[in-house]
Amino acid sequence: MLNYDLIVIGFGKAGKTLAAKMNAAGKKVAVIERSKAMYGGTCINIACIPTKTMIVAAEKGWSFDDTMKERGVVTGRLNAKNYKMLADNGVDVIDAEAHFVIYRFESINSIINLEISLF
Repeated sequence: MLNYDLIVIGFGKAGKTLAAKMNAAGKKVAVIERSKAMYGGTCINIACIPTKTMIVAAEKGWSFDDTMKERGVVTGRLNAKNYKMLADNGVDVIDAEAHFVIYRFESINSIINLEISLF
């Protein structure tokens, strides 16, 4: 069985920031993300960055195909950078889906049971 000081569900801005800080503080950390395509979160992969990339491409008069290719290059580069930032520094990145099943406190120690489905 694996034991962690912190398990983060989701590889978005808040999760990756917390994981990196706790890892730097010497804690054993895992990040669980259901899709490799979402390393870095919604802003990098779906929303902010892809939208801004497409706006710039439109302003430059690029074709749709060139725009989508550039969108893929930009998001892919940031996605990989985010993965590397955590994985190369000792954070376990687990490709799986996680759900809280039971959450309770027993005195000072908290017990959290997670249901994790590995792909």
